[in-house]
Amino acid sequence: MPLPALRDAVRRLARYLFGDFGLYRVFSFDLDRSAPPPVEPGAKGWRFAEVTGEEVERAKAPEISREAWYGGADSRGFAIFVEGQIVALQWFWFGERYKNDYGFWPLREDEAESRQLVTVPAMRGKGLATALKALSAHAMRERGFTRLISRVWHNNHASIAVNHKDGWREIAIVIEVRPLNRGRIRQWILRRRPVD
Repeated sequence: MPLPALRDAVRRLARYLFGDFGLYRVFSFDLDRSAPPPVEPGAKGWRFAEVTGEEVERAKAPEISREAWYGGADSRGFAIFVEGQIVALQWFWFGERYKNDYGFWPLREDEAESRQLVTVPAMRGKGLATALKALSAHAMRERGFTRLISRVWHNNHASIAVNHKDGWREIAIVIEVRPLNRGRIRQWILRRRPVD
């Protein structure tokens, strides 16, 4: 059997046995109470602001508007606007919203998960995601949060790079499987670094 065909057969067998699977890198960011905003908002012709799901739903870019469902109770959204349009969007979940959507990591009341970060294709590569993640972390600190967690697909190199650039610490690898696509998800957390 040729190597590509063998590789495909092994993948199909693994999918059958383990069902949907996830392999994630987990990052943590402690919010320092004394730190100033890490980026000067608006310094490069854009504006940073908190947004609601309704505002996101009205966005012109489909990559942004389809993310409106992340809004609602126990969520916070932040965006970068260029010429009045949202070009980068960051959501955080916490509290019941986080717990009810299979909270993969135990969070205290003053912690939140960086749930979704997206930039419109025409604006990628300009550092907007890095600036947005830094500014939104500062905004979450101002709203009383002390730590943020981010779960990133193991080979999403762009998101991993944003976390590293903004000073997030990689703390674990999480493996999730749903055997035979039935029943509940089984999860293994391989901790690399302790989290207080």
